[in-house]
Amino acid sequence: ERTWIHGNKADRYGGGIYFTSSASGSMRNAIIEDNRAYFGGGMYAYKSTVSVMGGKLSGNEVTGSASSGGGCYFHTSIVAVERTWIHGNKAVGYGGGIYFSSSSSASMVNASVEDNRAKYGGGGIALFGTSTAHTAVNITGCMIRANEKTFKYTKYENYGGGGLYLHYSVTVAIRESSLINNDAAAFHGHQIFSYRNSSSEVPSVTIVNTKLWNADRCF
Repeated sequence: ERTWIHGNKADRYGGGIYFTSSASGSMRNAIIEDNRAYFGGGMYAYKSTVSVMGGKLSGNEVTGSASSGGGCYFHTSIVAVERTWIHGNKAVGYGGGIYFSSSSSASMVNASVEDNRAKYGGGGIALFGTSTAHTAVNITGCMIRANEKTFKYTKYENYGGGGLYLHYSVTVAIRESSLINNDAAAFHGHQIFSYRNSSSEVPSVTIVNTKLWNADRCF
């Protein structure tokens, strides 16, 4: 509680914090900033249960040539994020702010995801899943604003999503939230980008009472 985790570096996972193998962690009003790792610049969780309440994740970055999860990388984990500011994180691959993958289940409530950057997709948040490893995230009362996917070469159809990037078998429910001024560069889906693989691996999106501002090429 009220901990400052700053300026750390890991060669592989979790520059600031690394949870693994059935770990359980709860953070309240922590500041996790300016950390570096190959995956999960600020935090990495594998097969863990993680709660992040209050505080901020800011200025974290991944160092690999196509690495994901600038702020956080959650793999096969159960996650709760509430009243947290996720700001100014960077990924060379996907998920500048947060990257959810492989059977992760998450709830985000009253969080702000702002000014994060990813090269290929999900400047703010990226979700990846498969038919055998479904990923699901509920987003309620959140602000997702001014995030950016920075790669501008338009040859590849599976790049996009300034705010959210949804890849294959994922489910996301967005309620009472706002997506504002996110940017997918020259690609589609400034606010939300959805990419399917087959009839069994199709993203599912539910949007209720949510504002999409500056929503040119929203999806």
